Amino acid sequence: MQRKTKMEILNSDKDSVEQLRKFGINHNMAPKDIARFWGNIEPPIRISETRIFHDFSMGAFSYVSGGFLYHTHIGRYCSLSNQLHIGQGNHPVDWLSTHPFQYQAGIFDVRDTYEFKDQYDADRRAHTKNAVMERPKPTKIGNDCWIATGVFIKNGVTIGDGAVIGARSIVTKDVPPYAIVVGSPARIIRYRFDELLIERLLRLQWWRFATWQLRDLNMSHPSQALDTLEELIDKGLEPYVPQKLFVKRG
Repeated sequence: MQRKTKMEILNSDKDSVEQLRKFGINHNMAPKDIARFWGNIEPPIRISETRIFHDFSMGAFSYVSGGFLYHTHIGRYCSLSNQLHIGQGNHPVDWLSTHPFQYQAGIFDVRDTYEFKDQYDADRRAHTKNAVMERPKPTKIGNDCWIATGVFIKNGVTIGDGAVIGARSIVTKDVPPYAIVVGSPARIIRYRFDELLIERLLRLQWWRFATWQLRDLNMSHPSQALDTLEELIDKGLEPYVPQKLFVKRG
């Protein structure tokens, strides 16, 4: 029998909380939080104290400890801290108003006792088409990235493999692989390794493999670790290919 490469759940399913956990997604999201996003998840991962909106993906062995993610796509082995704001859309500054009522209907949840409920509901149904806001561009975070506490990353930015973003940094431009950036706006202070080692890391892509496949590598000496990994690959080590979970828009 052929193994399924992907399982699907609806983000609107009543049992979405347990379905995610069953497939190796460690999280504390409520059903209403799950209903806000859709996309591919590669187990195992951990999502804590985080609100996710719109299209989303996350690679195996990554975790996020808190914040807001919009149109965000994350690779494997990423360590994302808390108080993060990633990929949020902009407000128009050259329109009549900066307020989203112009292009987004139904922002407020009004009840029957609200005096103008009928008018508000009618306006929501007759949502204007003369103010179309450009959709935010996806924000892409590579593999083996460390994003520290309180980081802001502008929508459309790409964070390269192995990059480090210092605490409270404001990232408005792409970050190269293995760069360490800090500040507001974020600037490169150095690279984690020399050019030759970075080239080798990007070529071998050690994150293709699972934790147990890498356990015998000398982690504190990257060059030696890559030597061992090359030997294992030559002996037939196969990349980790788990069954993905697709959270489908309900």
